[in-house]
Amino acid sequence: MEQLGIRDCHWVGASMGGALGIRLAAGALKRRIKRLVVNDMGPKIADAAVERIKAYAGKPPQLDRVSELEQYFRTIYEPYGWLSDEQWAAWDAIEAPTLCLRGETSDLLLPEVAAEMRHRGPKATVITIAGCGHAPPLNVPDQLSLVERFLSGR
Repeated sequence: MEQLGIRDCHWVGASMGGALGIRLAAGALKRRIKRLVVNDMGPKIADAAVERIKAYAGKPPQLDRVSELEQYFRTIYEPYGWLSDEQWAAWDAIEAPTLCLRGETSDLLLPEVAAEMRHRGPKATVITIAGCGHAPPLNVPDQLSLVERFLSGR
């Protein structure tokens, strides 16, 4: 941001991008991130998701066909990204208005964590996206308009 001369910004991050947004909005860019959108990410993720990520991280498979590679990516990118339990301290330090989108069937951002995000730190507006897991793709008008309205302050 310094090199580009960007004074402040809005941050929209899905999964690991949301994890980065949480850390930056609580720390180095605390007063420069004016609005934060985290897409299916929170200060704590489910242990089962962490274990699934550990099972494949750093272990690329050897595949014979592009179709096998496509299936591999479809499988592993369902539950990517994580934050430790200690990240609640970062969440509590965020001052920017925050929107959290959660996939209805997400196994990464559990409903009870999303509920707590409404009451702690920036007291996020949490919206559950029906028919989505981790993470809502933000590729349809209804999902995009949620983000657009939030970023414009409506």
